[in-house]
Amino acid sequence: MAIKKNEIKMLIILCILVFGFVFVKFVLLTSIPDIKAAKIRLEEVKAQKAALDEDYRNLDNYNAALAARKTVNERLGEYLMDNAGFSDSIEFVEKLALMIGTEIEKVSLGRPSEITEKNGNKYYGFPINFSAKMPYGDLEELLKYCEGGSQKIRVDSFNISPEENINMQSSSDEQAFNSSISLVFYSLDKDVANKLFQFSRSKLQEFKNNEGMPIFIKEDAKLPDADLPQKVGLAQEKKTPDSMITRDNADFLVYHKGYLYGGSNFETFASFNLTKRIHDTLSGKIEVLLTIDDQSYTIETLDYRGKEGRITGSIPNRNLTMYIQSNIDNSVKEDENLWLDIKVQNNSDKTIRVHINQKGNRIKLMDRDGNEITTKNEKEKVYI
Repeated sequence: MAIKKNEIKMLIILCILVFGFVFVKFVLLTSIPDIKAAKIRLEEVKAQKAALDEDYRNLDNYNAALAARKTVNERLGEYLMDNAGFSDSIEFVEKLALMIGTEIEKVSLGRPSEITEKNGNKYYGFPINFSAKMPYGDLEELLKYCEGGSQKIRVDSFNISPEENINMQSSSDEQAFNSSISLVFYSLDKDVANKLFQFSRSKLQEFKNNEGMPIFIKEDAKLPDADLPQKVGLAQEKKTPDSMITRDNADFLVYHKGYLYGGSNFETFASFNLTKRIHDTLSGKIEVLLTIDDQSYTIETLDYRGKEGRITGSIPNRNLTMYIQSNIDNSVKEDENLWLDIKVQNNSDKTIRVHINQKGNRIKLMDRDGNEITTKNEKEKVYI
């Protein structure tokens, strides 16, 4: 029996409906969650692309910030222990232990603590306190050695009192003294601080007194108040221009030491901007020119190799101070050509009070015309 055209049309429509039902039921409906997930993923990718585009636009700013942070860390690394300088710190502790020898009596130390400056910089410190009986000359050498550690090691306190009738082996014939010394070790990195603390403790445990008895080590030492986080900012802000000039309160600072010291042996900067510094390792003469104008300063350097340096910045409306420290051993051959010439050109009405702390007599302070200043110079308003 022949199928009519209408029946064919009905069969075609029925097939289409069946196919549509199967497609919707088993294909479309099962794909909807995948489609929604794909849309969500697409939105996430778009958001990630937008973030990457924004990062790309700010790439130069990121690089500049990274370079600035790297520069700050490098400069801080010259004053604070880091991974690169850990071996030097170990050597310092070993030599310190050798210098103290069997004269030590009491030792206490404290675990590393975080110190936060007002500007947000963070570093770590831990104290070591000890008492010993030594001749004055040996104590003086010990103190100089500790102070030579720059900001990596700070002498927080040093007290001595004469001791009578002590029978001790020493190369010095000077009077023997009871002494107590408090040191603080600083580090940029917490792990480095912990490693040095552990090493120092193990090294101190090797100590024995003159009678061969081991020294009991306490772990109750505390950081000095000036290093506590809540007081660091106050200590840094403290300026006393009308009192004694020190490395902690001076406006302009120049450091000059022997060639055999580790790291840079010359540095100059202003306390108004601690990130701007001129520093180098020198074996010859360097000339420094400090120019003061009404609202700004400029420090320029020229060394024996012809290398130049220059930093500048603003100054407050008050009188100024300068601290110059030079520690040169005239018996060391490598230091025979180390000289420091400093000229001051004061174009303002401010006075400049200068404190010079030197060993070796290698500093020459002059006015703009090259005339040496020994006590004062009215033209430049400089007073030593």
